[in-house]
Amino acid sequence: MSRIRQGDSAAFGILYGKYLPLATAYAAALGGRAVSVADVVQETFTRLWDRRQEYRGEAGARTYIFAYVRNICLEERRLRKRAQALSQHSPPSSLPCGAASSIPETAAYLNEMSELLEQALARLNSAQKQALQLYHVEGMSLYEAATSVGCTQKCFESRLSRGLAKLRCFLLHPDG
Repeated sequence: MSRIRQGDSAAFGILYGKYLPLATAYAAALGGRAVSVADVVQETFTRLWDRRQEYRGEAGARTYIFAYVRNICLEERRLRKRAQALSQHSPPSSLPCGAASSIPETAAYLNEMSELLEQALARLNSAQKQALQLYHVEGMSLYEAATSVGCTQKCFESRLSRGLAKLRCFLLHPDG
């Protein structure tokens, strides 16, 4: 890990080859069908490389890798639960009680929009989903959200901006 911390990509390749099967098995055990194991493992090793300067030598590589896999699986689970809650959410409270259900077209439109939003969110990468979740759903400030995911504020703003742009594109052109 000390060589990786110094930017040694060959050492990272060796570590990747050694721990890929373990990380994959652990992600599958934690997430099952609910998460894309390949995405979790890819994000794990991406974060490990991106945050290599944070390695303090207090634990071994396996500990770091398993912690990343676990955290990413938990993030995915939270995002999925939130998306399900949003998709099953009742009509906006700004409508009079029962108004949406009394107008079949409104209820159908809300259901269609909710489904379209869920599909669009599913097409974003995990970093972009996480950025949208923390900033727009959880209400964190840019600084708080960036700190919580371990990146700079500029990096977080970029993830958020790109996520919103992709979301907008997917919603305006769902077939594209």
